[in-house]
Amino acid sequence: MHNKTEEKMKEIWKDIPNMIGHYQASNLGRIRSVDKVDSANRFRRGKIKSSAITRKGYEQVCICVDGRQLSCKVHRLVAITFLDNDDKLTQVNHIDRNKLNNRVDNLEWCDQSHNQRHAFKHGLQNNCGDNHPQSKLTANEVLKIVSLLKEGSTIKELALQFGIGKGTIQHIKSGRQWSSVTGIKRRDKSE
Repeated sequence: MHNKTEEKMKEIWKDIPNMIGHYQASNLGRIRSVDKVDSANRFRRGKIKSSAITRKGYEQVCICVDGRQLSCKVHRLVAITFLDNDDKLTQVNHIDRNKLNNRVDNLEWCDQSHNQRHAFKHGLQNNCGDNHPQSKLTANEVLKIVSLLKEGSTIKELALQFGIGKGTIQHIKSGRQWSSVTGIKRRDKSE
């Protein structure tokens, strides 16, 4: 019978660029301070940095560089330390979609477009309806608008009542916007 034991990956530590002699990142997604002698000539043993979870679900650590305290996301520190970035990409993607899995084999450099597509494809981000960052209406308000339109309110009256443009009311009415809430199917211009 085949023994299903997972081979444990060996932890490798490397100096974090721009923090050499102060902090290291590991291929397993951990950050530590390095052993050093302080200004009073006392030996200080390096320690694994404790982390906190941000509101968006990323792991971050507090580090001190040149007397300044910084909060840094662990996945970015690991990527900067271990992954080549010849194309100067600006974002780091968690391949398995788990924001707490900061192992180097789960990270890749990418651009914003790739990161957004990955998030939408895997349901990590939903910018529809109330969740859209530029939304001025809630789903309940949109349903109220549809109801008032059916009762005979004009587009101009509703635009004034809800503090939005007439075009938005027209788009709701035609199904161009908020169709996921209203169920109104968008009509082609050819119809």
